[in-house]
Amino acid sequence: MANDQDRPFNDPQHPSWSTPVGGQQQPGQDGRAVPPAPGWASGGQYPGPGGQAPRNPYADQAPPSAAPQPAFGYAPAEPKTLSIISLVCGIVGLISFGTLFAPQIAAIVTGHIALRREPSGRGMAIAGLVMGYLVLGLGLLFGFLAAALFASYVP
Repeated sequence: MANDQDRPFNDPQHPSWSTPVGGQQQPGQDGRAVPPAPGWASGGQYPGPGGQAPRNPYADQAPPSAAPQPAFGYAPAEPKTLSIISLVCGIVGLISFGTLFAPQIAAIVTGHIALRREPSGRGMAIAGLVMGYLVLGLGLLFGFLAAALFASYVP
């Protein structure tokens, strides 16, 4: 290129790059002058073609509305409290071999309520129901057997 003014603006050899913003030389690591970053040049002139700032293509659009935007990420977790209570009560009844009566009843009641209210905790609710009914049934069976044996030994 014969003339430096004919170089494209984004070429580091363009003459407007040789004068840094503020008029002070900025030394680079090797001591040479570093061209300023593209942006506003000294004197308030935009260093683009014709000294004009580029047009904002979004300036004519209406501002975004204040309508609620959809949330990003995961949906909040559904509560599983009753399902967990049913499962824990079923485990307590199983560990106590049916000697405690209240955990089996609590496992059965909360399990049935959880099946209606908490579809996400269905597995835990069913597990609590199975353990509650199993331990309650075995407890009742052993209770009747014990009563029958005791009755047969009473004179």
